[in-house]
Amino acid sequence: MSVNVVDEMYLGDAMQKNLKVLTYMRVLLAVTFGAVAGILGLTGSAGFALWGGSFGLASVLVVVKATAAQVPRAVGGGTVGNSGFAGFFASGWNHLTALSQSFLTYVLFWTLFRNVAHVY
Repeated sequence: MSVNVVDEMYLGDAMQKNLKVLTYMRVLLAVTFGAVAGILGLTGSAGFALWGGSFGLASVLVVVKATAAQVPRAVGGGTVGNSGFAGFFASGWNHLTALSQSFLTYVLFWTLFRNVAHVY
């Protein structure tokens, strides 16, 4: 049974930091664009399109950043090369599972700022 070299190089602390940064980015993005949608008075599909566009743009930027970086070797120096998403995260699905968390935060701030700016 052969062991994949890349699988052995995952550093728990680095992966935990990456996921913490991604979570912070998602929350900040949802709050910011939720407030923007509320202040602009977007309703219905226009508001959902803003959330989808902002989350999609952030996802693309994270993937571009992750695939452009060189992953340092744990032992022996040098780099592994363009290992892409797998070099930074255990699974690419981690980024996609945040859709519901991001969406609920977005809707909360969207409705809050819409009510503050346009109802009262």
